[in-house]
Amino acid sequence: ATILTSLLEKPDHVRRPPFDAVDGVALEPWKMVVLVGGMEPRDHRLAELLSGETLRTPSVHMRGEKDKLFEPGGRLLSRYSDADGQRLDIVHAGGHTFPREKEAYEQLRDFAVQRGILTAAPGGGAAASL
Repeated sequence: ATILTSLLEKPDHVRRPPFDAVDGVALEPWKMVVLVGGMEPRDHRLAELLSGETLRTPSVHMRGEKDKLFEPGGRLLSRYSDADGQRLDIVHAGGHTFPREKEAYEQLRDFAVQRGILTAAPGGGAAASL
């Protein structure tokens, strides 16, 4: 998801290997990206896509305290801008898994509602605004 986010924000990267085979594709930015147990790419060609300015796409990072990739997930977190609260870091008690706590998903929902990606529904739920 991070590589695609970078490509969508920085279309000039599409003209560089290994993406230069893509031609005539219209790229539109995501409304938001959700990364669960994410880490920076190991391939140096892909890691180069993340150099320079931080990514501006609103991002939610879900990381488990017991995950062996917790620290690499923190480095990935820093690749996304936190200007104007554009980044949410949800740390849960588990490992390299989706959070089990309901609160994590409520935070995700609230983050999306605040950005107009979801609309608040009666009773505290949310409805997609695609």
